[in-house]
Amino acid sequence: MMILAIDTCGAVGGVALADNGHSADVAAHFRELAGKTFSERLIGAISEVLAESEARLSQLDAVIVAHGPGSFTGIRIGVSAAKGLVEALGIPLIAVSRLELLARKSSSLGAIALLDAGRREFFVGVYRQFGGPYCVREMEGLLSLAQAVALAAELDLPIAVCEELVASALELPPSRILGAPTAVDALILGAERWRRGAFDDVAALDANYLRRSETEMLARIAEHAAIRAVEASVRR
Repeated sequence: MMILAIDTCGAVGGVALADNGHSADVAAHFRELAGKTFSERLIGAISEVLAESEARLSQLDAVIVAHGPGSFTGIRIGVSAAKGLVEALGIPLIAVSRLELLARKSSSLGAIALLDAGRREFFVGVYRQFGGPYCVREMEGLLSLAQAVALAAELDLPIAVCEELVASALELPPSRILGAPTAVDALILGAERWRRGAFDDVAALDANYLRRSETEMLARIAEHAAIRAVEASVRR
């Protein structure tokens, strides 16, 4: 088994590779990617981990990608690269949520995961244990601070945060701050799904933005306006 994981959602990204000589739960090779270098470094980092494993792209059995939420540009780069690889190689694609990766770092019983979304809002995911090591997602969404606090008070689940800003907003001590999810975490979760054959539809897969960027919203508005213009011209 040879599986590649890509994560370009946060301020720091990475790629991880599990090769045939290692457990599916262990990243044999890993490269960290500094923020704002994803477009320049991603393909090179993939080549490096493959070279370390003395493997070729054609030997990959699947690609795992963390598809958000997080940086709009970063998510787009990672998802586009993953979809391009699996389409070219004819192998499965598995998409994992960055919120679920964070929740799993907190508790095996489930957690409320929160990530900073800017504009005094938070990406929030609620997960509970289901079927042993698997989590069932109850919700993922964009909430205000007041909404996030109310949800945390309502649910009897631990809170998972990996950013100082979020911990401070929720008045959590620094000791509650976890390490940010990485490509290794994506690899571990994705390997579980690969063993179960839980693959994603490449054509239907979209980035998990939870909030559309202004650029994307403007592009969609322009697209819809163009469609309406064409429809109007046809009706004439």
